[in-house]
Amino acid sequence: MIDPHSIFLLTAAFASVVGLILLIAVFKLNPFISIFLASLALPVHC
Repeated sequence: MIDPHSIFLLTAAFASVVGLILLIAVFKLNPFISIFLASLALPVHC
């Protein structure tokens, strides 16, 4: 059985990956800084 917290964690991880791609591709941000920001944003959601 899948609990709601697992679904939330999967959604947060997916949103983090999408945000990472947007930061690099659209906003032309340095990949190192983008990965740093994505790694900081994930624990904030969880």
